Amino acid sequence: VVYQWYTLGCKTMQIAIDLDMLLRVVQQTLHCWNEIGDVLVDPKRVGRTPILNDTHTQFLIAVLEQSPDLYLDEIADELDAVHGVEVSLAALWQTMKRLGFRAKQQLSKAASERNEEMRLKYGFWIGAESPDWLVFIDESTVDLRTAY
Repeated sequence: VVYQWYTLGCKTMQIAIDLDMLLRVVQQTLHCWNEIGDVLVDPKRVGRTPILNDTHTQFLIAVLEQSPDLYLDEIADELDAVHGVEVSLAALWQTMKRLGFRAKQQLSKAASERNEEMRLKYGFWIGAESPDWLVFIDESTVDLRTAY
């Protein structure tokens, strides 16, 4: 519509007012039309060139299908070792999101092996002891600066 109005002889300011658009949007649209013959820039041609090409992304998919529980840094190390491509974890994650991979929350090995009944038994057993007699490993240091 912008280009049609422009070819009819309307000035950019008048087009912006009549179409209730910003002047800069009208100017950008006309500039884009004059450069490439279209009002939409192909998104593949805009921005930085991707670090990972199609071969790298196919390798990434194969690695994730084989070992879906790898960490991002492990995947980056695989890419570097096999293809010699150093990629940031952020770029790797963006590529994975673009390919349709999502983060899945998995229980840690310790959490998946946790037995709720045994935890309750331990709670009852430890609850019978006096709190003054309990020392936990993260509190077992001695501070020689204390007076007591």
